[in-house]
Amino acid sequence: TGLSDKAMGYFTKSAMNGGKNTKDILLNINKTVLQQNQSNKMSLSNKQVQEGIAKLSNSIKLHSKGNVVELTKAVFAANKLGASMETVEGIASSLLDFESSIQAELEAELLLGKDINLEKARQFALEGDMAKVADEVLKNKAIMNAFDTKNVIAQEAAAKALGLNRSQLS
Repeated sequence: TGLSDKAMGYFTKSAMNGGKNTKDILLNINKTVLQQNQSNKMSLSNKQVQEGIAKLSNSIKLHSKGNVVELTKAVFAANKLGASMETVEGIASSLLDFESSIQAELEAELLLGKDINLEKARQFALEGDMAKVADEVLKNKAIMNAFDTKNVIAQEAAAKALGLNRSQLS
């Protein structure tokens, strides 16, 4: 397969736990990758996604109950955002610090002059659904377009609303 030992170990273990064979799991991922590439207008390779799944945290794997379709979607969600799933988990953790997160969100709204709504992202963070956290963050065009302002302070505020620094947001 050309996959790393870690990835093959994960898929083999998943197959054994689920009473399936590794080949079927990998074929299911390949099918989902094709669908996700088409629907998201992306071009991730099967190997990229399979290695990405193997690198996901145990909490994400547990949340999806090892469902490779959901894990594949999580990898795509992070890639759409241009981040690793580790970064998305950091965003989620930051969003769950309600007081400072809401304060940072309001500050970013003021400096960007646009509405930001991270409530759904907070809800998904609370539920442990990192793929949906990434999707919700991506929907906030004011944050995603912060660099259009050419205002460094506004860019820093937008990044802070997500618990990131300006470089990470860029």
